[in-house]
Amino acid sequence: METVKKISIILCAVLLAACTRQLDMDVQINASGEQVVYAAISGESALSTLKRFAKVNTQTEDFGEFVIAINDIEGNGDVRFWAFFVNGKKSREGASSYIAKPADIFEWRLTKRKED
Repeated sequence: METVKKISIILCAVLLAACTRQLDMDVQINASGEQVVYAAISGESALSTLKRFAKVNTQTEDFGEFVIAINDIEGNGDVRFWAFFVNGKKSREGASSYIAKPADIFEWRLTKRKED
């Protein structure tokens, strides 16, 4: 009976180790830090994934979280801001609510506001 118990414990430990998900992320940040590109984690929000590997400051708005700074590089709101892109196209959905699909690539660009 003791042998069966030991084998059961070992099997549980092996299964638990096999089930853990390791994050092997390829994150690209350009020299000035004004562009961040990374592969999405399927089923996770773009903002949650960004927060895994970067220091992110956000501000909560009525529509969700707005990224103010990434790795201490701030957009000042009036002149430039952090724009969120999915697969090379500017997202129409906020990063806190966009749930990643397999093979999505996320990108953040420090973008100048267009003058009216």
